[in-house]
Amino acid sequence: MPSLTEGTYTLFDNIKIFFTDSGAPPSSDDYTTVIVLHGSAFVGAGFEALQSLAPTNNIRMVAMNRRGYRGSTPYTDAEIEGFKKGTKGSLNRVGLVIISFLKTFIEREKIPRAASGGGVVVMGWSTGVTFTLSLFSDLDSLDSETRSLLEEYLKHLILYDPPYTSFGYQPPPVFMSQAYQPWTDTQANLEERFNTFFYWISSSFNHDYKAISTTSLDGYDLRKRTDECVVDSWSPEEVTKYYEPNGLYSELIIRSNPATALQVRENADKALFSRKLLPKLRITYLNAPRSPWLTVWPYLETKRLYEECLASNVDVRPVEFIVMDGVNHCVHQDQPELFMSFIMKSLSAA
Repeated sequence: MPSLTEGTYTLFDNIKIFFTDSGAPPSSDDYTTVIVLHGSAFVGAGFEALQSLAPTNNIRMVAMNRRGYRGSTPYTDAEIEGFKKGTKGSLNRVGLVIISFLKTFIEREKIPRAASGGGVVVMGWSTGVTFTLSLFSDLDSLDSETRSLLEEYLKHLILYDPPYTSFGYQPPPVFMSQAYQPWTDTQANLEERFNTFFYWISSSFNHDYKAISTTSLDGYDLRKRTDECVVDSWSPEEVTKYYEPNGLYSELIIRSNPATALQVRENADKALFSRKLLPKLRITYLNAPRSPWLTVWPYLETKRLYEECLASNVDVRPVEFIVMDGVNHCVHQDQPELFMSFIMKSLSAA
C-alpha cells in the first residue's frame, strides 16, 4: 500500500485538524481532490485502502479527522454547552472549520481548479454528512474572497450512506419507539451502547426492498447485529487504529438537540432542495442497501422529497441517487475497489 502523507493544519482560533493525503497523482494537472469526512467513532484511517487507489484514478484523496478525534482539537466546554442549548452559532462554527480547512488546502497545495478538470469534492460518510452539509450553515457571512474560492473549486458533494439525523429528519413514531438503535436502548449503559454500535453499524442486514417504506416497519431487518459483520475480521490493532469511541460523546449531544436538528434540516434543504447557494454544485447520494435501517430510511425519504420538488418544478440542483447493490455501511473498507468504482461513477456524471 502506497504511503500516505500526514499533516495538521492550524486554523482560526488555534483549531487543529489532522489529515492524511494520498498526494497528487504523478504528472497530472487535472486531478480531482476528494476531501473525506468520516463517520461517528470510525476515524479517517479507515479510508487508507481507498486512498491507495486514488492516484491511479486521477484522484487526490484527503481523509480528515474531525474535531474530537485523534490529532484534531477537541470541542471546548463552551462549544459543548452551545450544542446542548442548540445555539445556531455552534453549528455555523462547525461549517466554518470545514470551509477553513478547504481554503487552506487549496491555497497551500495549489490544486487544479474545477474549470481545468480538477476541483474539490467533499465526501461525507455516515454522520460525516452532517458536517458536510454544515458548509451551508453560514455561507452568507463569508467574505467575498472565500465565497469566490468555493465557487471556483468546490464542484461536488458525495453523501455516503448518511443516517436520518444528518438531514434533521424525524422518522414516524413507530420507528423511534420500535426500530432498534443503540442510543435509545434503555436496557444498556453508555459503554454497552458504544459496544453494540460497533457491531450494529458494521453488520449486513437483509431488508425486504419490496416491502419497506418511509411510513411502516414492514420489511426492515431490525436486528442488533448479524452474522456478517465487517469489524469481526479486524485485529485488536486495527480496532485501535480505525475506531475511536470517545468522539461519540459530543456527537450524541449534537444529534439529540431538537433545535440543532432544525438547523441541520435547514442545511439539508439548502443543499438538496434549492440551488440558491453554490448553484453549480452537484450532489451524489450513495446508498448502501444492507446497512442498518437508520441509513436506509433517509435514502427513501430524501429521494421522495426530491422527486416531489421536481414534480412541482422547484429549481433544485442536480442530485444523483445511486444504490450500491449488495453492500453495507462499511463498503469502503470491506470492498475498496468496488467503492472506488462508485466514486468514479459519481464524478463521471458531473
